[in-house]
Amino acid sequence: MKKRSLFIITAIITIACAAFTAVSAEETTTEQSDETIQTTAETKDNSGLCADDSQMKKFYFSDSSSFDSTGIVVTYNGIDVTDQTEVTFNETPEIYDGETFDYNIEYNVQYFTKNENDENVAYYSTFSTDVKIGFHGDSNLDFKVNLYDIIEISKKIMYGNCEVGNSFEDFMMNTSDNNNIIDLYDAVWSAKLNMELNPPTIPELTNPVTKPKPKPKKPDVKNYDTSTMAGIKKYANDCIIYQAGVYGIPKEHITFDDSVDEWNGFSWNAPSTFISDLNYYVSQMGWQPLFYETTAENIGDDLMYQIRSAVREWKMNGDTDEDVIEYGYFTIKWDNLGHDNYDIYVMW
Repeated sequence: MKKRSLFIITAIITIACAAFTAVSAEETTTEQSDETIQTTAETKDNSGLCADDSQMKKFYFSDSSSFDSTGIVVTYNGIDVTDQTEVTFNETPEIYDGETFDYNIEYNVQYFTKNENDENVAYYSTFSTDVKIGFHGDSNLDFKVNLYDIIEISKKIMYGNCEVGNSFEDFMMNTSDNNNIIDLYDAVWSAKLNMELNPPTIPELTNPVTKPKPKPKKPDVKNYDTSTMAGIKKYANDCIIYQAGVYGIPKEHITFDDSVDEWNGFSWNAPSTFISDLNYYVSQMGWQPLFYETTAENIGDDLMYQIRSAVREWKMNGDTDEDVIEYGYFTIKWDNLGHDNYDIYVMW
């Protein structure tokens, strides 16, 4: 008998797992009323209000949109005024914390009527009630969703006790619809959810193929407005980032800071010089530089050479490619000499 029961359970689980891709679980929706309760001129707290929530729905899934006030009967001084009231909940079933099923929730009741001066008035009071909330799919009530939930539903179906009773356990098994029958659709729904939450692990390859990183693309000077100094600097700085990237040095290792003191702990070769106004440069410095650039493309090439020279120097001192990637840092300073003339320091 035990072997036969195990065979039936296994067969049901197999059917459920095979069928979930072909069967879509029914989704329940709650229609919202478009009716709007009359506006009020005055709102008062009133102890004459009473609420009987014994017929209210008390079981919920954690993904339910809200608590259901259907079934709450409101009386005012002993008179049924349910049709003239509005019930609102301070919380939603999302308060489920995965550690307990039992919750006490509060709801507010407002009773709308007329006072002796025929003015709209509302009386209100706050009540509380006990409800149970569980994670949708947790059929065996262990605060998890896994294969054991499908087994629990399958056992219920196998024993022929499929009608949903008044217990929280039956409510949690009836996962896919509201037909009050625990059936194959519930098992399929749980099987699908289980696979979504617990996807099969893909074994790692013994010798995984590592895709080569794409090579950085050299900036095209045509894409920059080199009629302005801002455009020239943008192109030249992007050339620096590109050349560093050729060696695997990330962009985050490059700092552009025109305020640093190049003599404060940095290493650098002779700065590259960019001249926009040679006459001004000579008048200020008293000499004409031996090497200088006057175009965006040329200063970009010069700065890329500076990066290559620094890396070559590191490797001559014993640094590996991995050392260059991990420890290679640059600080770039554009030292403004006036009239858009610059000495550009590539420091490390």
